[in-house]
Amino acid sequence: MSKLEMQQCVLGQVFTNCYFLKNKETGEMLIVDPGDYAEKVFQKVNTMQGKPVGILLTHGHFDHIMAVKEVKEKYQVPVYACRQEEAMLAEPTVNMTAVYGRACSINPDVLLDDGQIFAAAGFSIQMLHTPGHTKGSCCYYIKDEDVLFSGDTLFCGSVGRTDFPGGSSTEIVRSLHKLVDTLPEDTEVFRDMIHLQPLVMKRGIIHLYRIGILFQNRDFEHDVYELIKAFYPGNEITSLYEEDGADYDIRFRVLRDEGGYAISYDNGIDKQTVHGAVTEGQSSGEASDALISCDDAHDTRRQNKDAIKYALYQMLSRATGKSLPWGNLTGIRPVKMAMGMLESGMKNTDIARYMREQYLVSPEKTALAVTIANRERDILKNIDYENGYSLYVGIPFCPSICLYCSFSSYPLERWRKYVEDYLDALIKEIQAVSRMMKNRKLDTVYIGGGTPTTLEPDQLRRLLSAITEYFPCEELEEFTVEAGRPDSITLEKLQAIREFPVTRISVNPQTMNQETLDIIGRRHTVEQTKNAFYMAREAGFDNINMDLIVGLPGEDITKVQHTLDEVKASGRTV
Repeated sequence: MSKLEMQQCVLGQVFTNCYFLKNKETGEMLIVDPGDYAEKVFQKVNTMQGKPVGILLTHGHFDHIMAVKEVKEKYQVPVYACRQEEAMLAEPTVNMTAVYGRACSINPDVLLDDGQIFAAAGFSIQMLHTPGHTKGSCCYYIKDEDVLFSGDTLFCGSVGRTDFPGGSSTEIVRSLHKLVDTLPEDTEVFRDMIHLQPLVMKRGIIHLYRIGILFQNRDFEHDVYELIKAFYPGNEITSLYEEDGADYDIRFRVLRDEGGYAISYDNGIDKQTVHGAVTEGQSSGEASDALISCDDAHDTRRQNKDAIKYALYQMLSRATGKSLPWGNLTGIRPVKMAMGMLESGMKNTDIARYMREQYLVSPEKTALAVTIANRERDILKNIDYENGYSLYVGIPFCPSICLYCSFSSYPLERWRKYVEDYLDALIKEIQAVSRMMKNRKLDTVYIGGGTPTTLEPDQLRRLLSAITEYFPCEELEEFTVEAGRPDSITLEKLQAIREFPVTRISVNPQTMNQETLDIIGRRHTVEQTKNAFYMAREAGFDNINMDLIVGLPGEDITKVQHTLDEVKASGRTV
């Protein structure tokens, strides 16, 4: 019978899960990742009537450690962490606590090695080193309870970000392999920043392969890599530049010869081998049934790239049984491609046929690309591409940092004292840029962020006054202020904006589902979004856009449809 009583508490600016593991027999308790707001931690301990005996850290990022010192001091307990995370925990500029206005340096009492088993709170716990999110990211496995605490290694349907210092997409895939190979099939996985509901490890549901791609002369390396990754998402893919003896589940080769390129696919698991060839005149072989012209001497490289991707797509599609809605297009904005063809004089039907035949785009996505290209062309018909320019002004402050955000932004609560200094510097830059661009036509102005409406009314007036003083704003195609967060919008701020020739504002809910708003760190309600929209209408704004994000944690098509219905209803109510 289980002796584990577990509860969760959501802490900090990015809504990180802190877990409380209590031994029901002894009352001893472990605290996993006390991210911030120590008082909430203390309250949870009191509510559970636990006796803390240790702090377990899954890694050293700010949102997991900012309350560690207070919790440690109050309960006089040791801090456990992976040995490879020691440097990050110690350095505030690396663990990012310095960026968030409260520098923290953590010196763990117990540094654990990979696979090490230790006793704490009456549990036998194994630390598994799972690098990828950070160098020292780890998971804690309690075998007798069959539970794993994964930190940011594993999310619901995804993995932790790998673009921070010390992160590695290759390493995190290896870590996933390790978890799947090490843990029993029905292990419950509790992770950060998502609901308490656990994941269940099921061997065979996630097919993880080690894939090697051998390139010669690195020709079209990025294009080939991204296309293979699209067919094998979440798998470990390694680029090779010479043959090696590593044990790959699947091997690809893209080799140059006198006649063109040879492509091969060797799946050691399914015992499947496929070959294709691309010459300067055509693409052929087992992977392809079509001929692709590569005769244009002025554009040979692009034509060769298209031919290789065509042949490779056919090969991958046959090998996996999959097709991709956007065909072999990777790293390309399809609408931009359609727009280029539209402006060259091609008819809609010819564009659609070209995208289907040349890039294997589905009919549905082809129609979408062509439709959007035509709409954009109509909207942008008055833009002077030759002599004109657009001005972007950034305000890098927000009420709180959203879970999904990758923009440069800082929480206003901790950075408010720097706002005036930032505006001083920004206005100097506005003056300098206006001199640089005096002989060109200004088409549009966009004030974004961050959240521009974190500025106070007088600060907004100061900024807008500088822009309209130094730039010709009388005949702009569009002048936008991104109001963004509904919790930053007041009538006074809207009235300040209305004093200037602003033609469009944003009120951005991202979703109209309150549960999702709470998860992603949007500290406002659905009702605040509606009220902000109505307030903007009353203030006289007749051009208001609302940004939405599809694919937020836990949202299915029903919740997306609910958001759309709510937005439509708001517009009809005005």
